[in-house]
Amino acid sequence: MAFEIRTLVEYEVWYKNLDYLVRAQIEKRLSSIKNEGHFGKTRHLEAGLCEIKFNNGLRIYFYRSGQNEITLVLGGTKHGQNKDIEKAKKIFYR
Repeated sequence: MAFEIRTLVEYEVWYKNLDYLVRAQIEKRLSSIKNEGHFGKTRHLEAGLCEIKFNNGLRIYFYRSGQNEITLVLGGTKHGQNKDIEKAKKIFYR
């Protein structure tokens, strides 16, 4: 099952500030989600908000915005995870 991926401005700002190698890693994972519906390692946070986890500590916060659609809310790292989760919740609930 393939997924359509939408992004919020907060995610786009975060993404644009990343190194091109990190962006390539993210694009590889997002391509897997788009084409195969394979998310890899994820974690449900609350009320539909989830995170995609990467081995290098990157996190992408998202929610299912339709049956075959997700919306990327925000990105961050394991080190700023608690702050990032709170920020993602505020964006998600607005």
